[in-house]
Amino acid sequence: MNFQKIRNESLKKAKNLGYETNPALPLLDSSLSLRPVDEVISRSLALFGVVAGSYGFDKESAINWIMQEGAADQLAETEREFLVSGEGDSSYFQSQIEGLNAFAWALGVVKSMHFDSVCDNTLIKLFPDIKNGKSSSEYKDQSQLRSIEEILSACDLAYCLHWAIRDADVNNRDIPGCVASHVIVERRRALEWMLTTEDWDEVSLDT
Repeated sequence: MNFQKIRNESLKKAKNLGYETNPALPLLDSSLSLRPVDEVISRSLALFGVVAGSYGFDKESAINWIMQEGAADQLAETEREFLVSGEGDSSYFQSQIEGLNAFAWALGVVKSMHFDSVCDNTLIKLFPDIKNGKSSSEYKDQSQLRSIEEILSACDLAYCLHWAIRDADVNNRDIPGCVASHVIVERRRALEWMLTTEDWDEVSLDT
C-alpha cells in the first residue's frame, strides 16, 4: 500500500475543503490493520445505544438492549458509567453521532461520508429500532467492512483536517472548514479505533 500516495490525496482534498495543510506530518503507520468485522459491528451497536441514551432514550433500557445484542463488551468505561450512573456530559456523547456515522460508513450501511457536511439526519433510521427492542440481526446481515485502503484513506484525511483545526486553534485563527470541529474529531476517533487495538477511551488523537 502506498502511504505517500494516500497522504498526497489527503492533502489535495484538505486544501480543496479549505483547510491548511502540513506536508511534514508523519505518514500513518504501515503496520496498521483492521479489526474483525464482528468487532466493528458490536462497537457500532454499543455506541448507538450510548448516543440514544445521550438524546433522552432511557439509559437502563439502552444498556439492556446493548446486552441483548451481545455488544456490552464493547462499551467503554466512560460510556458504561454514563448509562449506569448518569456520569458524564450528554453533549459529549451526542457529538459521537459522527463517530457512529463513520462506523456506519465503514460497514457499508452509509454509502458515502463527506467531510464538508454533517451526517444525514436519517442515520439513526439505518440502525435497529432500539425503542421497541428490535434485534440487530438485519443490521448485522447488511454490514460488510470496506477495504483497509478505503478506511486508511478516510482516517488519513481526518488526521490532516484535525491537524489544521488544532493549528488554527493554537494560532487564534478561525476554525477552517464547513463543519464543526467535533465532526472531524469524532469521525477520526472511530476510524483510528478500527485500525488499532486501543480501548475506545484510549484512542490517541495526537496531531
